[in-house]
Amino acid sequence: MDFTAGAIHDCLGRCFHPEHVLPCVIQHARVAMGIRTVRLDDDSEAVLADLRQRTGMTISELLKRGLEAYASTATEKAAMTPYEIYRRLDPGPGGYAVAPASDAKAAIAGVIGEKRRR
Repeated sequence: MDFTAGAIHDCLGRCFHPEHVLPCVIQHARVAMGIRTVRLDDDSEAVLADLRQRTGMTISELLKRGLEAYASTATEKAAMTPYEIYRRLDPGPGGYAVAPASDAKAAIAGVIGEKRRR
């Protein structure tokens, strides 16, 4: 069997004839794509079935599109430095502090006093 690009192209040109569809798929499927085994939990299976029903797309196409979508977000997240992640978490000037550190004793007394009054 010849698996060159020209041979595949010639075979695909004949694939529209019913007698050639299956032989062409059998010949070239192992060259054109890889096979993966994926285990999905019940929730993921339900989402996949729902997407198939609503879109009419094959499982392979849905998984390919999902991988492409994730690839674009994963690249963005991977480029973030630890400082950039910290900066997103930073609550801003003063943070969660009730008072400056120099007034900590007075601030603690005030907070405890408020809690007692409740």
